Amino acid sequence: MENSPEIDFNDLNLLRAGRHLRLSPATKIVVGRDEEDNEKIRRYAKPGHFLLEAIGTGSPMGLLVSAEGDKDIELAAAIVARYCDLKDNPEVEITCVNENDGRKFEVKPAEPDRISELIIK
Repeated sequence: MENSPEIDFNDLNLLRAGRHLRLSPATKIVVGRDEEDNEKIRRYAKPGHFLLEAIGTGSPMGLLVSAEGDKDIELAAAIVARYCDLKDNPEVEITCVNENDGRKFEVKPAEPDRISELIIK
């Protein structure tokens, strides 16, 4: 909460969904653990948030909050790739969309050590 001064009911509900990783003081990603988490992530997404998902596989939904550029989006895509069924592939195709933007990224899945550095416990 120290990184998000304006918190609403949706933000509080989102705290109960998925894994939370802090990419920077202003940027975080929430990655679903199962279909129930994915549904909550879709439901609580706000304008400006990015939804990320691996293409062609069982995939968690990722919700990127307050991206500070393509570097954050690419790191978030690599995190989603790490948690999808294709995590052992050298590259995974990830969609990243919001109300104004839609892109696809080919990313190498994030290394487990990198994930453990970013995860909020």
